[in-house]
Amino acid sequence: MVTKRKVISLSFILVVSILVNMPMALAGSVSFRFDSWLYGNNNGIYHSLNSGTAYLQTSSRIDAYDPGLNYKRYYVRLYREGFLWDDYLGEHSQHAYADRWTTNTAQWTVDKSSDKYYLVFWTEQPYNALIYGSGLLSN
Repeated sequence: MVTKRKVISLSFILVVSILVNMPMALAGSVSFRFDSWLYGNNNGIYHSLNSGTAYLQTSSRIDAYDPGLNYKRYYVRLYREGFLWDDYLGEHSQHAYADRWTTNTAQWTVDKSSDKYYLVFWTEQPYNALIYGSGLLSN
C-alpha cells in the first residue's frame, strides 16, 4: 500500500536528484557580452574538458554603436589554468552581424583532462559595437 508519506519521500528524492545533476548539464554552456575583452577566468567561469578535441559552437550578434557598422569580427581563445602560468591552446576568428544571428564553430586539441579551462573573447577596434551571444563548449 502506497502511503502519503512514501509519495512525499519519493518526490523529495526525485527533486533533489534533479537539482544535484543540473549543474553537470549546464557545465559547458557559454554566454558572452563584451565590446573589448572578456576573460572567463576573471569572472570565475571555468569548463571541464577531457583530453581529445574540444568543440565550441556559438550564436552571436552585434549592437553597433556606429549606425553604419553591420559586421564585426571577434576572436575566441581557449586556456587551461595552471599553477604558475596558464596554457594557451589557440585562437579562432568568429564573426557577428547586426541584422541577424550568426552561428560560429571552433575546435581545439585538448591534451589533458581538467576542470580549469576558460575562454577569452576579444575584438580589434574595441568599443564600436557590443557583441553578445551564447553557445556550448564540449568534447
